[in-house]
Amino acid sequence: MNAIRPLALIIFVVSMIAGCAAMRSDINPSSGFRDIAWGTPLESIPDLNIIPRGSARWKWAVRESENQHIGKVSVKKIEYIFVDDAFAGVNVDFSGYENLGLLIKAFEKDYGPPRIRNDKMKMLAWKLEGTTVMLRYYDKQNLGNIKFTRDQSMQN
Repeated sequence: MNAIRPLALIIFVVSMIAGCAAMRSDINPSSGFRDIAWGTPLESIPDLNIIPRGSARWKWAVRESENQHIGKVSVKKIEYIFVDDAFAGVNVDFSGYENLGLLIKAFEKDYGPPRIRNDKMKMLAWKLEGTTVMLRYYDKQNLGNIKFTRDQSMQN
């Protein structure tokens, strides 16, 4: 019976570490976004609803059962961007100045200081292994936007 307690503790610790790793992969843009790798074909991703806008090369979509959080921040909208039917970016809208602060702290913790800081445009950007993360905030509207983009897709 006493052997069960250490085993239960080990299982608990491993599940906590796995949970933290899963949260980090949520905002790990080097390989993709959440469970979708950069370059994944549009038709192979389930539960997407195409948003009627864009052109033949560019498409936007939302997922039916999307987790509306980035880390601890509740977000208003998450849109997936496809270029030539390949996953190329994510557009996330959020509100609240306090959420801006939480996102900046999380990104600086994970990616270091921003590589680009434009105070006039209220924009911060991180360049990571072929991916750009851009964070903007609009004071008057109390709205913010995060763009995760695969650089290779955006250059074509």
